[in-house]
Amino acid sequence: EFWFQWLHFSPVATHLSNLLRYTERFYHPSNGGNWSTGLAKFLLEFVNLFTKRIYKEGKPSCKKDAKVRVSTETSETILTILQPIIYMGMYAKGAALGQAAASSLTMLAYVYPSRILPQFIEQQVAMGLTTMTETHQTRSVIDALGKLARPLVWRSRYSEGAIHITSLLFETLPGIDTNDPAKTITTLKFYHELFLHVPIIDATQYRLPPSQSGEDDVDDQVRSSTSMFGDWVMQFLDRLFSIFANQLEIETGGKIELMIATVVKSITDVLFQQMDAPIH
Repeated sequence: EFWFQWLHFSPVATHLSNLLRYTERFYHPSNGGNWSTGLAKFLLEFVNLFTKRIYKEGKPSCKKDAKVRVSTETSETILTILQPIIYMGMYAKGAALGQAAASSLTMLAYVYPSRILPQFIEQQVAMGLTTMTETHQTRSVIDALGKLARPLVWRSRYSEGAIHITSLLFETLPGIDTNDPAKTITTLKFYHELFLHVPIIDATQYRLPPSQSGEDDVDDQVRSSTSMFGDWVMQFLDRLFSIFANQLEIETGGKIELMIATVVKSITDVLFQQMDAPIH
């Protein structure tokens, strides 16, 4: 924590950046070992302290002189080094490092949504969901999406995030896989987290006030995308029914079956609460 108090001082920023660079290769998924737990703690604490300082200095109430604030150049340097480390950590075989990386990505997304979210969707999501056969990679991406659901739809911070919602819903549907319970649970948890913040409404069926019509291109794109909610709900329910058809009886099933049943109940409760009457 002491080092971050002096992050605005150029030599300190350089040393911290170099420290990240020196540890980068140890975050590679093929380089796991006893050190991975320590790396997870280091990454989480580093990002926590970094984002706390950036967030405080970004507040209008911050009275710090510009000379003792973290410069944009320093922030960009650290972000450029952190992102590949976090992406490698996400795919780590050890759960501790994978969770630390996803949580670190979430903290960065709250502070730098327009920098973090578009890159993650265009690069990591596209790569992770293109092939559902790479189970661990796919599950890691969907797990990260669950953690990023709130900053993704926080429109006052990142208005373009809502444009991606329906496409992400359709792209993650194959994650509901009767042959892969762990991936299924991760996918359902993502939907649950997302729909805590997103109403399932076909906004194209409602006329906007004249004062708002055509006012914002992003809003128009978001509004247009909601017309796909009805189709997604039908496909989603079909996949849920296929799980029930292939699942063992809950009374005689094991722990996995009980977990799936619990998560299914949670997502369906939220789903129908958020669903607009016409779609319902």
